[in-house]
Amino acid sequence: MKELLLIRHGETDASRDGLFCGSSNPSLNETGKMQVKSLVIRVGQVQPDAVFVSPLNRTVETAQLLGVESYQTADALRECHFGIFESLNRDQCAKLFPSEWSAWCNDGTIPLGGESVEMVADRLFPWLDSLQNNKYKTVMIISHGGIIRLALSYLLFGTAEYQWKFQVDTATIARIGFDGSFAYLKSLQER
Repeated sequence: MKELLLIRHGETDASRDGLFCGSSNPSLNETGKMQVKSLVIRVGQVQPDAVFVSPLNRTVETAQLLGVESYQTADALRECHFGIFESLNRDQCAKLFPSEWSAWCNDGTIPLGGESVEMVADRLFPWLDSLQNNKYKTVMIISHGGIIRLALSYLLFGTAEYQWKFQVDTATIARIGFDGSFAYLKSLQER
């Protein structure tokens, strides 16, 4: 692979309002649709060999608004499931589930019904490795903020440890270039 484009879906009401939105399945709001449409020219300049999309509504809608005609959905690209914190903001989590919230913030205890970073990495990292071992030259992925941060951390540093070092806003593009097995960041937060 020579280049990987990582595109985060457009804005939803949940992302606008700061809600944990992993497995919940909102659609793009009007702002999100406009954000994605503003990427059409930039994305249209790329001729990917393959496009992979998370199966959730917000990413599928993003692909369709970008004019992507052929794509494959990949469960590995689903956002982290936040369990009991799904569809809540930080203040609501702290108020409704104070001990669970404190445990998650302090030591990473998995919220009831949710996934850990390790669980997400266990499904994402082997899938990313399979892309690198394929014949593709240019690949486009349309996914979620958490997945894109994990992918950047893994592909650039070989670990999930640096995922929080990257800001990935809605409807932005991150590009990774490859020289053999060496990965390098070409752009981040591209609009």
